[in-house]
This record gives sequence, C-alpha cells and structure tokens, in this order.
Amino acid sequence: MRGALFVLARLARDRSALVGLVLILVLGLAALLAPVLATHPGDVFEIHPAKRLQPPGAQHLFGTDRMGSDIYSRLLYGARITILIGVIAVGAALAIGVPVGLAAGYYHSWASDLLMRVSDIFLAVPQVVLAIAIAQTLGPSLPNVILALSVTYWPWFARLVYAETRSLEKEVFIESTAALGASPLRLIALHVLPNVASPIIVRASIGMGFTILTAAALGFLGLGPPPPTPEWGRTIAESREFLPDAWWYAAAPGLAIFLTVMGFNLLGDGLRDVAQVLDRISLAIGHGEVVGLVGESGCGKTTLARTVLGVLPAGGRIRGGAIHWGGRDLLQMDPRLVNDEIRGRAITFIPQDPWSSLSPLFTVGTQIMDLMKWKSPRRGG
Repeated sequence: MRGALFVLARLARDRSALVGLVLILVLGLAALLAPVLATHPGDVFEIHPAKRLQPPGAQHLFGTDRMGSDIYSRLLYGARITILIGVIAVGAALAIGVPVGLAAGYYHSWASDLLMRVSDIFLAVPQVVLAIAIAQTLGPSLPNVILALSVTYWPWFARLVYAETRSLEKEVFIESTAALGASPLRLIALHVLPNVASPIIVRASIGMGFTILTAAALGFLGLGPPPPTPEWGRTIAESREFLPDAWWYAAAPGLAIFLTVMGFNLLGDGLRDVAQVLDRISLAIGHGEVVGLVGESGCGKTTLARTVLGVLPAGGRIRGGAIHWGGRDLLQMDPRLVNDEIRGRAITFIPQDPWSSLSPLFTVGTQIMDLMKWKSPRRGG
C-alpha cells in the first residue's frame, strides 16, 4: 500500500504522467460504465437506415455511422474490446516472456541460447508485419487478434528480462545468497525477479499503447473482430468511402485511439522516472571529517558517490536537490568546469573492485600516473 501511494505521489509531480494516468482512468471508466454512459445502448448492434450518416447533434453526440448506429455509444462499447485486447495480449506476453528471460538469463546452457535465438528470430521481423501474417492465416476474429499480438510481443519481454538478469548475476548479494545454499528457484523468485520488476512494468505500460495501436491496424485491414463488433480500427476503415463529407465517422474513433495510446505512453514514461535509486539523501562532511556510509550491497552507496561526481550510468539523471562544494552548487555549474576544477582534483572516487575499475590493457602504475598527470594542480593556479 505504501509503495502504491509513493508511486502515485511521484506521478502527481509529473504533469505528463498525470495526464496519461487520467486518460487511462477515463478509458477504464468509459468501458466499465458503457451501458450507463451510452445514449443509445440498445442500438450498438442494430441497423437504422433512416438515421444513416447523421452529423453530430443533440440526439447523436458524435453522429451516426453507415448503419445508422450511434457512434458515441459504439465508441464506449468499443473501449471494452480495446482494453480486453490490450490486457490479455500483454498479459500473455508477460506470462511467456518473463519466465523465458529469467531462465535464459540465469542458466548458462544450450537451452538458454536456444531460447534467445528463437526470440531473436521473432524480433528480426517487424511486429506489425508478423501480426498481420498470423492474423491473416488464422482468419479475422477477436481471439485470433489476441493470439497474434501475444505471439509477436513476448520476445520483447524475454530480451529485456534476459539482459537485466545477466547484469544482476554478478552482483555481490546474488553471489552471497547462492553461497548460503539458496536454490536457483529461490534466487530467481526472491532476488532476481523483484529487481527487474521496474523495467518490466514500464515496458508493459508502453506495450499496452503499442498493442492497442497494432490491434487497431489489424481491424483497419479487416483482420480484427468481424462486424457488427464496435472495434475502433474497423470503424475507421468503414468510414473511408464517406470521407470527407462524413468526417465525424473517422474523427471520433481516430481521436479515441490517439488519446488511449498517448495515455499509456505518457504513463510509461512517468513510471520510468518513478524508479529512483536514491531519494531524500542529506549528507554533510566538514573539513577534516571522516564519514562512513553503511548499507547492504545494492542500497546505493556507490551510486551516491557517482552522483556527487556527476558520472551516473547511461539513463541516470538527477531530478532535484543540490550538491554544495566550496560555496558552489555543482549541479548549477558548467559540466566542463566541474570536470576541469572539481572532478579528480577536489573530489574523487576510489572504487572497491579493481577488476571492474582498472583497465586490463595498462598497468596499475600507468593508470595512476595518468590520473596525476591530467588532474594535478596547474602551475600558477
């Protein structure tokens, strides 16, 4: 519960992520309350030739389609299909891709290599093209669309989890837990999976938007649920022969797809920023003082030192706060000035692992002399 509140508090500070969350909540409420919100719920699957292609008005908010059905009501019921496709397809891809990535990343065997080569084969073909081929082969229906999207999306999760698992296997806490006799299953379930959950969630959120967009493309090509199912992509396809006169016919479902995909993408970007390594750190070191930071492996001690020096890994960034040294805020200084005057001269960092911190191409003495050469005080300075 506290974790969920923390995530919501972080999202509330990010306006774009908050907009995405609101759009998704509106979509969910529209789908859930479709029978209540629809102005003509009984006409969604009915034909009314006398009301054919009526423009938006008081009786029909978004106009009517070629069959005389109310477009607004069909959009609300179509939201149910959209959510159903996205949730089941992404959920099935997670159920396949995450275990495959964990197993292939943790175990080093021919089976691991085989699993990754299979996923590479899927990734070599654009997902949309592969989904079209599968849907065309199976025939137009809602289950076939979900199957096509699930089969083509699981390799993305497998490759993501595989890379994250391989990066974690050499961490000290993984090796120490294995040395204590923990079984591989326990290591994967309790130590590896929780540490890769954050990128999985972000990928799933962004993947929902892409899956919905791909499903709409399949519907547009006539490979989605057959009529009279109120699927958004098929609705746009049906409106082509009546454009530009009946502009509302395509505008309403097109706008719905745009807002839905944008909502999931904005939320995914916001969730990526929520995954913070350090938060509310306050530390002061006076002249001549020695301060010790104590914590378990992976808690952020090294990351804090790299933050102070401004040498965060790729994708890392400082979202707020200040780092004061000699009366100046390092975060407000020119990065080139920090590198010339502060980093390596006034403040430096000595990593604990020489195997990963020193280059094997040069001797230890050569690397130390290079540091002294380039970072020694300038003459007359």
